[in-house]
Amino acid sequence: MIVPIRCHACGCVIAEKYPKFKKLQRVCSDWEALYYLGVKNTCCRGILMNSIDLTAKLMHYDNHRMQIRADPREEVSDQHI
Repeated sequence: MIVPIRCHACGCVIAEKYPKFKKLQRVCSDWEALYYLGVKNTCCRGILMNSIDLTAKLMHYDNHRMQIRADPREEVSDQHI
């Protein structure tokens, strides 16, 4: 999941706090990190705590897909889909 820019419930901007939150998680607990960042709403806290950064994993699959398309046999099978 890519971190949403704004909270779905209250509309507060939370994407800018996610990288800082991840760095603070290494040093202190989740609740201390959220308190330090000033995230007070429970909806925003839930989104930050439950967000998983999948960017690296998605890039892996994108590279894998490009390698598959480089194979001529796979290009033929893609046309039939």
